[in-house]
Amino acid sequence: MTENGSRRPLEGDSEVRDITVIGAGPVGLITSFWAGMREASSRIVDSLPELGGQLTTLYPEKWIYDVPGFPRIIAKDLVELLREQTIEQFDVPVHPSAGSSARSPTAATSSPGRSSSPAGTAPSSRRSCRATT
Repeated sequence: MTENGSRRPLEGDSEVRDITVIGAGPVGLITSFWAGMREASSRIVDSLPELGGQLTTLYPEKWIYDVPGFPRIIAKDLVELLREQTIEQFDVPVHPSAGSSARSPTAATSSPGRSSSPAGTAPSSRRSCRATT
């Protein structure tokens, strides 16, 4: 916020949008996809320098087994498909936090010593969210 209490617009996006999605991981990307399917405009804001959240940051080469429609898929490939489905199809702007670099879901590489184990990617905690209509 500025000194007088007004909010600063996101750099390069002064348009008013229906939905602002916090986080460019798989859930954020699919949220923007469904917004577009419902003819709502959206933007994505994330603090990480690349699309994909933990999939891209921690284990881009890991097999993911719990995605509907895919018996198994490499994490970075899933992020690329979600990027194509959401950002390209509905022209959703992605705003990195200050100091983040350009966003590229395929730029990440796996860390030395990290293996592509066959374990799924179950979340460590479950949260529920109710939408009101």
